[in-house]
Amino acid sequence: MNANIPDAAIDRFNRFIVAQFGLHYPENRRKDLERNLLAAIGEFGFTDAMACLDWLTSAPLNQEQTEVLAHHLTTGETYFFREKRVFEVLEKNILPELIACRRKSGRYLRIWSAGCSTAEESYSIAILITRVLADWKNWNIMILATDINIRALRKASEGIYSEWSFRGAPAWLKEQYVRKIQEGRYQIIPEIKNMVTFANHNLVQDTHPSIFNNTNAMDIIICHNALMYFTRRIALAVVDNFHKSLIEGGWLTVGASEVAILTAAQGFEVMVFDGQTFFRKPESPLFEAARLNPDIVKPPPSQPVFQDHLPLAAVAPSLPGVACGVETSAYQEALGFYQQGRYIEAVKRLELIQKPEAFALLARSLANLGKLEEALQWCEKAIDADRLKPRHYYLRASILQEMGHIEEAVIALKRTLYLDARFILAHVALGHIARKQGKIDEMRRHFDNACMELRHYSQDEVLDESEGLTAGRLMEIIATARPENRS
Repeated sequence: MNANIPDAAIDRFNRFIVAQFGLHYPENRRKDLERNLLAAIGEFGFTDAMACLDWLTSAPLNQEQTEVLAHHLTTGETYFFREKRVFEVLEKNILPELIACRRKSGRYLRIWSAGCSTAEESYSIAILITRVLADWKNWNIMILATDINIRALRKASEGIYSEWSFRGAPAWLKEQYVRKIQEGRYQIIPEIKNMVTFANHNLVQDTHPSIFNNTNAMDIIICHNALMYFTRRIALAVVDNFHKSLIEGGWLTVGASEVAILTAAQGFEVMVFDGQTFFRKPESPLFEAARLNPDIVKPPPSQPVFQDHLPLAAVAPSLPGVACGVETSAYQEALGFYQQGRYIEAVKRLELIQKPEAFALLARSLANLGKLEEALQWCEKAIDADRLKPRHYYLRASILQEMGHIEEAVIALKRTLYLDARFILAHVALGHIARKQGKIDEMRRHFDNACMELRHYSQDEVLDESEGLTAGRLMEIIATARPENRS
């Protein structure tokens, strides 16, 4: 291979990967970038580095190019219970308080391991929860593990590790939570494995928070040693989105070298436990009032949502004395608050608007606050007001999935497709559910239907109800979700 890559070409490639992945190699890591680039070029089968660079940058990256580059540029090393003090704080300070609160307000926990690599950290979180929560099987526990590196996710989903991944881990870990499958190779036991949901997610390009990709209403986000690879501007943007993804009172922890980035971010309280720094999203006065008096976000009584037939659409009554123009203005203001992650303020605006669109946005806002029961009630009110809108049923399915009511979610998704057989996200959601249930033929059918519909869109066209997801990106997500592509 012609390995003489001019500095100008390296700089061009550096700018390219910043745009594609948010990854940035500073001047002192130029040799690392060149070495990783040469490894990727070799895998692509090129003997001329400049020809490969021209090929890579001439058009949007396809799935294979993305996979190869992400593998060589983001390969990270991790092991079980790596950040020992972080897990001690979670065990002694954060989880006990959170669990005590949830015993009164709904038994659920939502934790996101962002940049999970091969998932030793993600499985460590699952193991920790089983040790601090005796009745964890009676809870709805969501541990979302995401990474841009598809190959790392494949290994993560297998849950098979060598002795090296257990270095420094307590003895009880291998005794209780893994089984030996051959000399020096261990697999995570199914109970722990099934607690973690894996997804391909680009922290820079993909939307979060989003009900679609389950990155909303998080109690805890753990993102260790990912921000350090971004430019400062991009890292702060990612952190801002983490802030929106957390419930009020939620927690964020980052790597020790990344703490300085968070001190420049807006909206977090700095909390130090025995020298370990965590960041907390404070509760607003409005949120505290809603927590003390839940009735302020409950809708008036509505008719039950029929599961077996579709009655004629009902007309939502208008509030006396509220002009249509005033409602429209209030809705736009609420939408602005929602997009900024100011969900409580959006709720306060939307409560005065008697329109299906307002009910649906109110449901989304409440779901992002972690108030799932109330979100479901407002979603059903939106359905009562307009029973022929498929997106309301899709929203209902998304909320039900968050609540762990999978069978009801499937019914709502099928109702969505009954009203609109070309509703792409409903096919994708049913595909993911079927995959988790081991129904591979059903999964393939729904994913194939989604891909067939996606061919009618341009690669960069944003899909309805996707909160910013493009057709091209969804095709990539579907491709990585198929079992045949994860082997």
